[in-house]
Amino acid sequence: RSLTDETLEQLRKVVEKRPDLIIITDDVYGTFVNNFRTVYSVCPRNTILVYSYSKLYGVTGWRLGVIAINEDNVFDELIKKVPDKKKKELESDYSIVTLNPSEMSFIDRICADSRSIGLYHTAGLSTPQQIMMVLLSMTHLVLENEKDQYIEGCKEIVAMRYHNLMSTLGLPEDNSDCNAKYYSLLDIYQLAEKSYDKDFATWLRNHFEEIDFLLHLAKEDGVVLMEGVGFGATPGTVRVSEANLADNDYKKIANRILSLLKEYYEKYAKEKKDK
Repeated sequence: RSLTDETLEQLRKVVEKRPDLIIITDDVYGTFVNNFRTVYSVCPRNTILVYSYSKLYGVTGWRLGVIAINEDNVFDELIKKVPDKKKKELESDYSIVTLNPSEMSFIDRICADSRSIGLYHTAGLSTPQQIMMVLLSMTHLVLENEKDQYIEGCKEIVAMRYHNLMSTLGLPEDNSDCNAKYYSLLDIYQLAEKSYDKDFATWLRNHFEEIDFLLHLAKEDGVVLMEGVGFGATPGTVRVSEANLADNDYKKIANRILSLLKEYYEKYAKEKKDK
């Protein structure tokens, strides 16, 4: 999900009160959001913008991305204010790559750090990777104000998969501009309550961890989903990626989730009857 305009405005006000604040924004999913606005657009002096080519172009294993900061930034100012002892340590580190380490910009230090400083002149991306980064970047530059057909096509693909998943589960779709639709977080307990009743959802919560649900899906149905807690969601949430399977596979995933819930419900109903 992207941040709302209201949230971005609040961030801008916070930075006005704390001009030394450092913000890191990961905008890798921005291309999947309509009318996307980055934090960098409202707090340029304080923001380190990180973007990866991995999601949009499907080159996850290549580890291709960029880091950008404003030419007028707070980071260079903060480096100048570090204690003298720390300055000497930094000068010793970066003297390997420049004759004037104290004048080295923050972005150049990041570049040096990424190559373990001492390997500054020999390490880094391979030539094929560098060429691919140039080509991928150029696709945006040559279009100017026109819509990028590739980006629009990618958005349509994940939107269709999202629709197939949610409609088959019988859940409402979030078609707001903030929703990238690249991943979906599904609350199994809420789905159990919607499909059956609250008592069943409570029974499921008390008798099974979400990992049991995931293991059963993987072992019996060949469906591998991620636990949602690791992504900041509540217990009982699973994460579905709309990035890697064919469109109709998301209907199959939904049906297998519903089928497994039915198995649990039948077990719950039997226990309830036996009491």
